[in-house]
Amino acid sequence: MGDYRQKMRAGRGKLHDRMSTPAIYLPAAGSRSQIPVTVRVHEFWKALGDLKGTNFNYAEVEDISPRIVFLLSEVAPKRGAIVSVAPGEAYRVDLVLPHDDITVTAKVVKYTAEEAKGFPVPEGSA
Repeated sequence: MGDYRQKMRAGRGKLHDRMSTPAIYLPAAGSRSQIPVTVRVHEFWKALGDLKGTNFNYAEVEDISPRIVFLLSEVAPKRGAIVSVAPGEAYRVDLVLPHDDITVTAKVVKYTAEEAKGFPVPEGSA
């Protein structure tokens, strides 16, 4: 059983290495502390209000639910922290989900491009 867990851990590490992007983690708004990290940003639209298994076209709304996946070896994210990915692209950590072995996922709130101005960005993303 231990061999399987090691293979899963190695696979998660490879996935993160290949799919992640550099970012700057700020522990809080206005913080001078900047931690370079790699993250996987997931932004997807989700239909809310429909009843599964029906085709009656009940009222639906679309909602964006951005999430960021972190490597625990780099940082253990906290609520209120800011993740700056690129000029005009930054997120505030809202809810940190339970960790999944070497990674942890956080539900985040995306700043507008105007709100994200002034946050530090990773080298090469300017």
